Amino acid sequence: MKTEPPLHKAYARYMINGILNQEFRITRPDNEIKWVWARSFPVKDDAGETISHTGIVVDVTARKETELELELSREKAEEANRAKRQFMANMSHEIRTPFSGILNLAGLNAGG
Repeated sequence: MKTEPPLHKAYARYMINGILNQEFRITRPDNEIKWVWARSFPVKDDAGETISHTGIVVDVTARKETELELELSREKAEEANRAKRQFMANMSHEIRTPFSGILNLAGLNAGG
């Protein structure tokens, strides 16, 4: 099954809704990848016929790169937090087990 590129899907929605408001990843002729935000709408005459289209395209590459960096930082922080919780759970068990044995041998166990 062939899938349509996002630009084709956005253009199809534009033809139905009459407004384009979309972010796209593009590859420039020099192979540099950029992210752009595009907003476009038709200009109509008094009879309601489309006579032209107008819009704007803004380079949002820096914002997208920052979003990616933030997402990676969040994932790293969550992984560090998971590792810390696992370490604390293991250490708690490693300390509690021998300590319980010592208390039992000394007869200091409240339950025994």
